Amino acid sequence: MQVILTQMAILFILMAIGFIVAKAKVLTREANKMLAQVVLFIALPCTIFTSAFENEMAITIGDTLFYMVMVLITFAIAFLIAVPVICILGGKKLDRGILIVVAVFSNCAYMGFPVINAIFGISSVYYVALFSIPFNILIFSLGIYLIAQKKPPGDNRAEDSEDGSPVRGGFNLKYLLNPVLLSIFIAVPLAIAGVRPP
Repeated sequence: MQVILTQMAILFILMAIGFIVAKAKVLTREANKMLAQVVLFIALPCTIFTSAFENEMAITIGDTLFYMVMVLITFAIAFLIAVPVICILGGKKLDRGILIVVAVFSNCAYMGFPVINAIFGISSVYYVALFSIPFNILIFSLGIYLIAQKKPPGDNRAEDSEDGSPVRGGFNLKYLLNPVLLSIFIAVPLAIAGVRPP
């Protein structure tokens, strides 16, 4: 318990340093974007591979599939609870989709990996990576569909995202082609096969 508290304290200290550095404008917006790229393209994939290769638990296909089914059941239960509760509580009808997304999907990507690593160790990151597969598929399909419902009825104009592609229209395969998810798709089979690099 003391080790967990120490690791959490270190994590919060690092976050506080980041906050202070940003407020003091030591790092510019461009520098922050570059650091985010380092995290997304290097740090998180390396953490995922490390968790798969250094996992001391015996990982089987059955255990992996069971865990994935449990994750999907968890999302289904969260969705079945969120929809009626949000409809009963009222609010604007156009806001219900985004409220459901906020209630069902957690912000588990960037901070999820280091927090779980700090609390439970590197082996546990493998299961966070498994959780990310259905999470990403659902958030970029069902999530986009629900958020797109915020448009008023009859408004068929497509909002453009930063890269110029229309937001309305639902799932796009390129959303799943990110470094974290690609590293998961590579690391999971290697972990199940028991591959241990030198």
